[in-house]
Amino acid sequence: RMGRRGEIWAVNAHERVEETGAPIRTQVEHYAGCAPNCLNHGVDALYGTANSQGVSSRTFYDVGPTKVGYWAAEAGTSLSVENQQLRTFFYVMEGVLFITDGTTGVSQRCVAGDTV
Repeated sequence: RMGRRGEIWAVNAHERVEETGAPIRTQVEHYAGCAPNCLNHGVDALYGTANSQGVSSRTFYDVGPTKVGYWAAEAGTSLSVENQQLRTFFYVMEGVLFITDGTTGVSQRCVAGDTV
């Protein structure tokens, strides 16, 4: 959900997870954290693959079933995601993203401001 001052809120309903340290109620990450020099190049943190050509990412929150981070790809990059047991959503911050169903071939064009 987009907040009134440009914040992005991600809320995930899940079983209670006991944290080992002081509980984190709200995690704040600034937009500058997704700058190219802050990302891990060739690493897809979301799907756990390394050596991903044209992909960069960085996870900034990972507790229990919830993982939040940035993911970026060079123009023309294609990533196949099959049989994932993850509940995933994307908020498109910049650029254009095409999501294609490999079974039906149906594509959806997503642009900055879209939530998928």
